[in-house]
Amino acid sequence: MNKILIVAGFEFMQTAKRWQFLLITLGLPLFVALIFWLSYISQTHAGKSLDQALKGGSKIYISNVPQELVIASAPEVIVVDSCPEISKKVLACIRFAADWNETGKVDLIASEQKALGLATSLRKRIDSLIREGLLSSRLNAQEMQRLNQPPSIVLYFQNEHGVFAYDYHKLLVPVLFTIIFILSLSTASTFLLQSVSEEKENRTMEILLSAMRDTELISGKVLGLGSAAMTQVFVWMLGFVLIVPALAKNMGISIQFLQVPLSHWILAVVVLGMGFLMYAAIMIGVGALGANYKDSQQMSSFFLISSFLPLYVLQMVANDLNGSMALILGLFPLTSPMVIILRFCLGSIAMWDLLLSLFCLGLGMLFSIFMAVRCFRLGSLSYQRRPTWKEIRHSLW
Repeated sequence: MNKILIVAGFEFMQTAKRWQFLLITLGLPLFVALIFWLSYISQTHAGKSLDQALKGGSKIYISNVPQELVIASAPEVIVVDSCPEISKKVLACIRFAADWNETGKVDLIASEQKALGLATSLRKRIDSLIREGLLSSRLNAQEMQRLNQPPSIVLYFQNEHGVFAYDYHKLLVPVLFTIIFILSLSTASTFLLQSVSEEKENRTMEILLSAMRDTELISGKVLGLGSAAMTQVFVWMLGFVLIVPALAKNMGISIQFLQVPLSHWILAVVVLGMGFLMYAAIMIGVGALGANYKDSQQMSSFFLISSFLPLYVLQMVANDLNGSMALILGLFPLTSPMVIILRFCLGSIAMWDLLLSLFCLGLGMLFSIFMAVRCFRLGSLSYQRRPTWKEIRHSLW
């Protein structure tokens, strides 16, 4: 046990001293918050800049208006026979095509610098203008206002106990779990592959194995690098808890972490630990089998892609949380961590289904550890070469 702790302490300190580790650990929450904030600003900037231009005296001109359209009078809209030249006071010109009834073609003319942005910000205004023009003689003012405003949808769900309002706080744990699991897996796998591959290449592995058993070395590496990864996770979660509510409040969204059920957090921690141990064992085995670090990276790509597979079919899984796709991905150990959390937090998964998924994940974790030990024994002393399939098969069985 003492040797395991020595290896774990060494691996933890070696990893924690790297500037890349410190940068990712401390900077990631701020970077993610910055990305979300910039995305929100980008979505609202186009509409605000259009309103500011119109308040500043710029006008939108409309030409070649079909007879069946009745353009509502507005201070910022001017109907003309032909489009004027674009200038500071002429923001854009909407020109209806001669065959508009058949093709629906509408030309939008603007300055080269603003054309792309106005194409986005004016699209909704053009749609409203056409609907109002076609229906103004049939609807009153209140009906026209309702026509141009999107419906306010309140989501409910129904089960055997009745109808209840949907609680969007159920999305918090799946979203946070997915982000943290992918990022911790990506960084920890890099550290594990690099540690095993470098010690194998410079032949430090031979010295270490002469002083301790291979199981002690593997356990120490997983414990040390796993502790480093969990330190990252703790800092990230703390950052998200502090930053996300403030960011959401600025966007007009109310998020209360205390409203998230405790069972969601407990299951997320359990699944995160099991999933991390499974992939950590896989990375150690792959790192030992590869001839060098680059070779090990190529071999590990299959397993990393498998962990991201639920993201590619997320819509299919979310549309039917108890469907065949969700069930299969939830039972397959390499894809089950994210699917288990998604199904448990967002749906009413049966207890037997949850226990079966956790059992399969546990089997996958134990099998990965078993295979990692065998592969480590075979590949750790194979200097500058990859073991053959015959050697691997003989070592495993």
